[in-house]
Amino acid sequence: MALAHTKKDVFFESMAMNLSFIGIERFPKDQLREAVQKGERDIQFQGVRQASEYGSPQQMNYTVLLKKYDEPNFYHPYAIDASIAGQPTRTRRFDLSEVPLRIENIQNLLNGRQVEKHRFNALARTVDAYWYKLDFSMRGRKNEYPLLEMSASEFFNRQHGKKWNKDGAVIDTIQKFPLRENLLVDQRLRLAREIAQGDAAPVTVLKNGSVLSAYMQFGERPDKLDLLISKAGKLLKVSPDLRELSVIPEQGEQHRHSKGRSR
Repeated sequence: MALAHTKKDVFFESMAMNLSFIGIERFPKDQLREAVQKGERDIQFQGVRQASEYGSPQQMNYTVLLKKYDEPNFYHPYAIDASIAGQPTRTRRFDLSEVPLRIENIQNLLNGRQVEKHRFNALARTVDAYWYKLDFSMRGRKNEYPLLEMSASEFFNRQHGKKWNKDGAVIDTIQKFPLRENLLVDQRLRLAREIAQGDAAPVTVLKNGSVLSAYMQFGERPDKLDLLISKAGKLLKVSPDLRELSVIPEQGEQHRHSKGRSR
């Protein structure tokens, strides 16, 4: 009995570790245990993720698909079906073997924002960055929105003639804006990482001795950031000098003119 208990613990410890890599900390153990006991090779479970989208609550429903591999009773997540509640067009299956996305990345992609992911290049022994975003202007294979991929290294070399810097590229742009978060290095670094994972990160703008609540996210180009301020129920994109530029369009509209390799 003790040995069986140990094996059970090892199984769920392994599953918990694999799921934590994609940002999922809770899963229905009893449901998965029953599927494993039946010897099913493909199992799945559903979940809900609650997040704040520009200050308003948003729910994403998802299904995690797991497959049994050679190791007995060891399952690994290989795909996630996700959809934004109340937005029937914002739904897609994400193949985790193509891009190692976390659950928060998926929700941000479905909301039309870019996500930055790092991958180790074994041949060059370097960590390379790639930007991903969904193209909502068309349907690709399997009638799904294409996931566009762009190499950060190639982009910076082409646009700026310099190498991409892991955190520095975003931080350099953040420092152009009058933000409270720029006063402390650790807050600036935290903000850079939130933006990189695709968040519309809340920030505090310092203007003429007063403060304004705003959001910062990746812009249309990955070396640009958008600062968004809510005014009269609309989100306004403003420049570093806080001059109002325009009302931002629906996120899906922004991607009609973007370029990148589709996955």
